[in-house]
Amino acid sequence: MKRVVHFEIPSKDPLRAVKFYKGIFWWEIDKWGWPQEYWTVVTWEEKESWINWWIEKKDIQGGYVCVIDVPNIDEYSEKIIANWWILIDPKREIKWAWFLAYFKDSEWNVFWIIEAQDM
Repeated sequence: MKRVVHFEIPSKDPLRAVKFYKGIFWWEIDKWGWPQEYWTVVTWEEKESWINWWIEKKDIQGGYVCVIDVPNIDEYSEKIIANWWILIDPKREIKWAWFLAYFKDSEWNVFWIIEAQDM
């Protein structure tokens, strides 16, 4: 199977998006050395698989959907709601041992969080 290896988050206000994702998920996000407004995002430990991605300044919004694996969906849902109030679809069970919830980020992009339970 193939996996996602790169995606970009469009943002009218990249610093606001950086603050949102750093504050919730503690990701490493740094301005990249291009003239354009690009920020690199690191979400993995060196020993883990990873996806390469960016936050990019664009005038359009709502251009991506991604799934973020979290250890506790209730805890992360509370953190997201406390930092940004847009909940689209609350926690629901899928595949008997997974939980999923949909949100909008500070740039109005849709993202999901997912918690996989041991079966």
